[in-house]
Amino acid sequence: MKCKKANRWKNYIISIAALALYLISLNLVAQQDAGDLQKNLEDLEVGSDWIYDDLQQGIAQAKESGKPLFVLFR
Repeated sequence: MKCKKANRWKNYIISIAALALYLISLNLVAQQDAGDLQKNLEDLEVGSDWIYDDLQQGIAQAKESGKPLFVLFR
């Protein structure tokens, strides 16, 4: 009976550690520079009227112009 309890705790700790590592890796990817992101996505020719990597500016411009906002999350 004790062995099952010990295994349960061991599995719980391993799961928590794996989740923590996953969340840390997501944070490192999110901190990637916008220029590096454009290069990695091969998205170098962005239209002159596009707002790239600035959601707040896009929202402000959409409100000002009265036009809808199209947002692409990658």
